[in-house]
Amino acid sequence: TVTPTQTRIHVKFCTNQEDADKSGTVVTFHEMQIEQGASSTAYEPYLGQTVTLPTLSPPYGDGEVSDEYDAATGVETRRWKRREM
Repeated sequence: TVTPTQTRIHVKFCTNQEDADKSGTVVTFHEMQIEQGASSTAYEPYLGQTVTLPTLSPPYGDGEVSDEYDAATGVETRRWKRREM
């Protein structure tokens, strides 16, 4: 339960990894939903907008300069720097 003024939540799922490694068990979560309020309702599938992301070459980063991709706008920014020796 969270208050109406909270803007984010942290959700954590745990499994017993030791047992899963021994038995080869795969844990699958499905039909999950997060609701505002004090009571839960029946599961409803997501009906909102989905966007297919473009295929990108892997972003580059060397610890100082890093490429970026903004999924909200679709803008890909490739960064580079000049090195003189």
